[in-house]
Order: sequence, then structure tokens, then C-alpha cells
Amino acid sequence: MWLLSTDRAQLHYFVSPERVSDGYAILSHVWGGTEQTFQEIQALTRGDCISQERNPRDDVSVKIRQCCILAESRGYRWVWIDTCCIDKTSSTELTEAINSMFRYYALADVCFAYLQEVPDTSGETLDT
Repeated sequence: MWLLSTDRAQLHYFVSPERVSDGYAILSHVWGGTEQTFQEIQALTRGDCISQERNPRDDVSVKIRQCCILAESRGYRWVWIDTCCIDKTSSTELTEAINSMFRYYALADVCFAYLQEVPDTSGETLDT
């Protein structure tokens, strides 16, 4: 199971959800037009951000960044988001994630729901 660190949006591997000793948050959402993939998140955290000493979280999509910020503000170090925490190029990993998804949700400490169709009265948009 891959999780994003909430402070840097970097992917970290855990053998199972039970092994995340301090718990994790999860994001439930409808996929938008373009979602960042596992490979795109990895590239961000290995590429320019590292060489320029920038926080990769600043360069992820607004939806991912805001989820990380929200989870971190609630005391979580880890978050699982299906669009970017599953390596869909690996059929084995994709199958494992699909078969384990109920367990991932059930064992999460909190589930944040992103409702794209609900108007944001703050003026900030979270569209991808």
C-alpha cells in the first residue's frame, strides 16, 4: 500500500494498512478530467523539487495538496488517494489495490469527501 506523506506529498510504501502505526486519512472523490498518476507524483518528488529544494506538495494538483494540508492539520502524517497511490502500470499492484480497497477505507482513521459539485464559498477552487 502506497501512501502520501501529508507534509511533502511523497509516496511511501507500507506492507499493509495495519502497519501504518499512527493511522491515515483517505480521500473519497469523483475523478476529474485530469488526475495526477502514481508516476507523475513520483516524478515530482524525484525531479525538480529535490534538485531545487522545493516542497513537492507545492507542485501537486490543488485537490491533492488541499487533502494533504487538511489531513496534516488534523494530525495525520499519511493520506491515501486512489488516483495517485496505485501504480496502475503494474497489473499485480492494481489487482491487489482493487481487491483491498474496502479494507483501505475500513481501516482509515478518517475519510474526507471531495464533492466537486458543491459550491465553495471561500472563493478558492479545488478543481484539478
